[in-house]
Amino acid sequence: MSDLTIALITIFGTVASVSGVVAYVFNGTRELIKETRELIKEMHETIHQMHSESELRHREVMQQHQDIIELLKMGFGAQPKAGQ
Repeated sequence: MSDLTIALITIFGTVASVSGVVAYVFNGTRELIKETRELIKEMHETIHQMHSESELRHREVMQQHQDIIELLKMGFGAQPKAGQ
């Protein structure tokens, strides 16, 4: 084999090897980006669900607070203290 043939085989082999590595890294990066997008979507859905549940709990607490205020008004204003 001539030196030129050996050099060309070496160059093409190196190019093929580097191309394979680049393709492998590109596919890995693409898969990582896909998984990251899915994770971000799940996180967004979880945050939205938590926000909705938080609003519901807040409304329930505010209603309980209002009920307690009404009970206190009725209790203090409706009945005189014993002994008066």
